[in-house]
Amino acid sequence: LHNTFVSTIENAKGTGKLWCSQAFSWQLSNKFDVPAVSFRNYKGMPGKKYKDTQWHLKAINKTKASKVRFLSIIQVAQGGKMLPFEETANTADVTKINIGGWEIDAALSYDLPAQLQIRSSAANTAFTAYGSSIKFENQWYKGEHTESSMLVERVNGKIKFDEAVDVPVAPTR
Repeated sequence: LHNTFVSTIENAKGTGKLWCSQAFSWQLSNKFDVPAVSFRNYKGMPGKKYKDTQWHLKAINKTKASKVRFLSIIQVAQGGKMLPFEETANTADVTKINIGGWEIDAALSYDLPAQLQIRSSAANTAFTAYGSSIKFENQWYKGEHTESSMLVERVNGKIKFDEAVDVPVAPTR
């Protein structure tokens, strides 16, 4: 399938698909772009040795662009069946995908604000990133922050609403 990749190791298999706001190509290599080194510098803890034999798949946009949006959906299964990716709509602005009862909408175009929404009526769950509100079971839930991530779930018959905002990550070195 177009823009799909598969990886199999031991008893697990992964299937993924990539969507992008720009045309792109694949590059497969068993070399790191930048040599991998371990930053485990705690006393008594040895650093990890990396061999340059791990496979890496890279998506590279074909034309120079100041901004690019990617969406990747990856399934991992141990002996299980992979579910098909069903694109219900793929316009220049919004990509709509169904997979295993989950509906995913993503705005890949820079003409639209960033958007990622994931819903499953069977799992009683709705999630949005970069939103200010989310619809769940015909009711709108509004967050306190713009462009936050929101999760609405029905758990044990009760509605649970959570909101999170990006927090800068502290340097690890």
